[in-house]
Amino acid sequence: MADNLRITTPIPGGENVNRMNPARPTDRAVINPALVPPANADRQSGQQGSTEFSFLLNRNSVFNRFIHQLGRTPDLSQSLGKLVFEVMGRASAEKGAGVSDPLRQLTQVINMGREDIVQNLLFQENNRTQFSGALFQMMRQVLEQNPNKTLEQKTAQFLKAFNAYTGASDTTRAVTRRLIQISEQIPQPYSGQLRQMAQELTEELPIENLNRNLFTLKEKIIPFIRRYISATNDFGRVRDNITLLVHDLSRLNISSREELAEKFTALLDYCKYDLDFPSQKLNEMTSVFLDHMGRLETPRENKLLDSVLRLLTENANGPSQRGQELFQNTLTSLLMDNSVYMPFHHLFLPLAFEGKYLFGEIWIEKEEESDGRRTAEEQERSRQIILTFDIKSRGYFEAFLTLTGKKISARLNCPAEFAPDAKVISAAVAGIFARNGLEPETVELSAGAPPSAAKTILKKIHEGRRIVDVTV
Repeated sequence: MADNLRITTPIPGGENVNRMNPARPTDRAVINPALVPPANADRQSGQQGSTEFSFLLNRNSVFNRFIHQLGRTPDLSQSLGKLVFEVMGRASAEKGAGVSDPLRQLTQVINMGREDIVQNLLFQENNRTQFSGALFQMMRQVLEQNPNKTLEQKTAQFLKAFNAYTGASDTTRAVTRRLIQISEQIPQPYSGQLRQMAQELTEELPIENLNRNLFTLKEKIIPFIRRYISATNDFGRVRDNITLLVHDLSRLNISSREELAEKFTALLDYCKYDLDFPSQKLNEMTSVFLDHMGRLETPRENKLLDSVLRLLTENANGPSQRGQELFQNTLTSLLMDNSVYMPFHHLFLPLAFEGKYLFGEIWIEKEEESDGRRTAEEQERSRQIILTFDIKSRGYFEAFLTLTGKKISARLNCPAEFAPDAKVISAAVAGIFARNGLEPETVELSAGAPPSAAKTILKKIHEGRRIVDVTV
């Protein structure tokens, strides 16, 4: 029996074979405290550059992702500029035969004089964000003159309501599209029922029909989606669209005129009772607010930008893969211009001037926030302006301007064929500055040098990389 069961005599001490011996206090190495590096030793020892470099390599850094996307996105001159040159050439060859409406409209508005150029650039500068105009300039001044956390909170609540009110039309359309996507991702009979309820929403007059749409969403659609999730435990892609739908619903919930008036009244009350604003200042704030809201009733239109957007949409929805790629690159480039890491305001202008097609871009360095503790001389600093012109029959031109008050310095780059006229061109540019009230200090011109605008912009972006540090 013992042989069958293979009973063996236990090995003495075998129960400790797999047991780890605990470290004895006497086995611990004695550490000299003087050898332990202090916190942030790399910065204290002058190794700050390596720390900055490691930050750039951080995959979770939003800045790193922005730089990566910026490197993958072609310049606007290589997407929108190339598209405009191609379609204008096609329109000239076809001479009106078989030309689409967006292209015909573009050929009409792209021919500009000096006044048209200025007006189109000013339109972009004044409408690059909805938080522009006398109303928001006044609010910035109030915040600068009265640094106060509660005032910032009241202002933020008003801006949130203003953003929701002005975006009610886009939000309503987003809700409708989102419901269509959800109905395509869920099975029958839920899909048909959701489509039927979605038809009760209307995109016309979104402010006037806001309460009607909110009632349908809150009382019918959201409870229906909740019952669907409870019954099916659907944790697929539909959950992402439902999350976005709820986000859009939260925006619609504060998009009414009453909500906007309530937040502005709360801001005025705080300025009146807590900050002791005089009646004259309060009346001025109210007048500016009412004037701004009145301007919103008149849609802001620009024929050039409208025709460019129509042309891009036509190519995006067309069969050409290249047209779709140009549309996507243009859209990505325009979106990246609004990043918090972009230190420039970016303006662009495709036009035909004196019989020549050109695509121009302007980068204007953003102003730093003013600080009341600094003097006017300290707050006056140099700002950089970069201009590029791609002229179809002449080549590529660059201008780097440094503006300090009314003093200006310019560094120009043009094709090599203009080298013999360098002095004449420099004198003409200096004369332009002088006629416009500026004091030209230096005007340097180089001919045939490689383009450097993109490198200059990227360098400026790296200089301001620590403005916002967001990790995902």
